[in-house]
Order: sequence, then C-alpha cells, then structure tokens
Amino acid sequence: MAAVVVLTDRPATSNQTWSDDLLRQAGYDVIVAEDAEAGLAAAAEGQAMLIVLRSAGNTLDACNVCRVIRTHPVTRAIPLLVVTRVDDPYTRDQFVRAGATAILMEPPRATLLLRQVRRLMGRHAAALHRAGDQGASAASAV
Repeated sequence: MAAVVVLTDRPATSNQTWSDDLLRQAGYDVIVAEDAEAGLAAAAEGQAMLIVLRSAGNTLDACNVCRVIRTHPVTRAIPLLVVTRVDDPYTRDQFVRAGATAILMEPPRATLLLRQVRRLMGRHAAALHRAGDQGASAASAV
C-alpha cells in the first residue's frame, strides 16, 4: 500500500480528518505526524510515496519545513504537496522556491485532492522505476 505522510503544524480540523479519511478510503496508508522531525522519521520508515504539508498560515515555518524535507537524503525526491489557507502569488512562490511540488488551497475538493495525489505518486513511482532500471543496467555493465 502506498504511504502518504501528512505533516501538520496545528491540531487537525474536521476538514483535515475528512481528507485523511478520503485518502484512506482511496487505498492509501496515511501516517499523520505532528512535526517535521516525526514526519521525516515516518517518511524514512514507511516508504512514503508522498508528503503532504498542512500549513496554517505561518509561511516562514512551513517553508523551512519544505527546505528540511528537500535537503534530507531520504525525503529529497519524495513529492511534497502543500495544503494551505493562504492564497496569494507571493506565498505560492515562496512554497515553490522552498521545494513544494504542488500547492492546494484548504479545504481541497475531494476530486482535486485525489487527482493531485495520484498524479504526484504516479510520477514518483515512475521515477523510482527508471532509477531502478538504470541501476540494474549499470550493475550488469560491470
């Protein structure tokens, strides 16, 4: 089962638990972490295929978490979906510069959330497959 690690910087609201439940019903293993450190550990242990970062509006803190995810050797290649309440071009640019793969506004529509999760995880799976093929080719050439 594909694992989705959800990092949150605030207590979960009904919208967030709804989205976690939606992902579980769609067949994803959802691991909720209360801070970046726990999220990194969960991503490393759980073979995460996607990290979802919920940001309450403290963009600086959320961008710092994005940077940590992007510099950590275990999580740097994992897609990072930011779900935020803040909707302005400057904030979106800050998240992208910090390493977000995609950004959704909170609360996300069910169809949009599932489509984005499938798209990001599909890309990640394809990249892992290509990397495995290249590794096998390099090993056989030796």
